[in-house]
Amino acid sequence: MNLTLRNSPNPRDDENVEDLPIPWLLKKCLRNLGVDFCDTQEVNTKNVISMEQCLQFWQTLLNECLMELIQSEQAPILRAVGCDSLGSIGPQIFQQLPRDKQIICITLLFGRTRDEESTVKGAAVRALAICVLYPSLREDPGFVVDTAESIYQTLKDDNVMVRIKASWSLGNLSDALVLNNKTGNSYEEIPDSLILKLLHSSIKEPTTTIK
Repeated sequence: MNLTLRNSPNPRDDENVEDLPIPWLLKKCLRNLGVDFCDTQEVNTKNVISMEQCLQFWQTLLNECLMELIQSEQAPILRAVGCDSLGSIGPQIFQQLPRDKQIICITLLFGRTRDEESTVKGAAVRALAICVLYPSLREDPGFVVDTAESIYQTLKDDNVMVRIKASWSLGNLSDALVLNNKTGNSYEEIPDSLILKLLHSSIKEPTTTIK
């Protein structure tokens, strides 16, 4: 199952490629590459691109431009592109990354959910919601709780597009919890209060009037 193919709300995805600025083209390119790499690894026949090549590609990006993008203080759009790109890595590649690189990716995404810019905040929570479906992360109670808290906070954001992405992210979180329940993973570490807050938000948000 390809965990990165689930549609997400992005008002620019249907625009003509020629009308998109370079950062958005970079985001679309990396997202498509991430999906293609995942598909390549899931095909039972001989892979055109090996796991080693995919891993080398992402490690090169993580060692160089991606870290600069997501930490850019000059252009919010670059930080948003960096977040989107981290959400395109895919479960197979992410699991093969060195532990320090995994930690850096997740730490940066959590930090950007508190960004002052709405586009960055929305991109970060969306990326975390993709990552929460990765087997290695959805089985980590600490990560799931932190992701749930980030989703809850962004559901209360003043910006409607951030709330839309947070609502979509809540759906991914629910899928992850259902998968964990089916596989027998215990989530006693998730506070009942947080679950209740998320349930309340999921009921409240659809009734919120968009002006």
